Amino acid sequence: MTDHELGRKGEARAAQYLEDEGWVIVERNFRTTAGEIDVIAERIEACGNIERHTLAVVEVKTRRPRKGLPPQLSVTAQKRKTIVKVAKVFMRHIRKPNAVVRFDVIAVDWLEDAPPRITHIKSAFDAYGRLN
Repeated sequence: MTDHELGRKGEARAAQYLEDEGWVIVERNFRTTAGEIDVIAERIEACGNIERHTLAVVEVKTRRPRKGLPPQLSVTAQKRKTIVKVAKVFMRHIRKPNAVVRFDVIAVDWLEDAPPRITHIKSAFDAYGRLN
């Protein structure tokens, strides 16, 4: 399996994980000239009498297991800034001005003889690309 194929399988597995957690997938592979967002998911939660819309902008990192840094650490400062820029474009196109937006990273460790291992880092960075 090529790295590209592995990445696509990891993104599909991450999207399934989010759906299993109660999220609705709004977009996959949202592209602009500035870059791409792997997954955008939405969850609607009741907060008293008010519905709160949360959008998770998700960067998926898929790797075969190996020693060294975990895959989520390969989301560089430049990549985070690109994701934020693309998310701003996305937000201009949807009609949810009161949505809470967070930037998550999902690491998918693709194992040889077991199901993939998922690590979900919620609010991994902020709207300025700074790590949380």
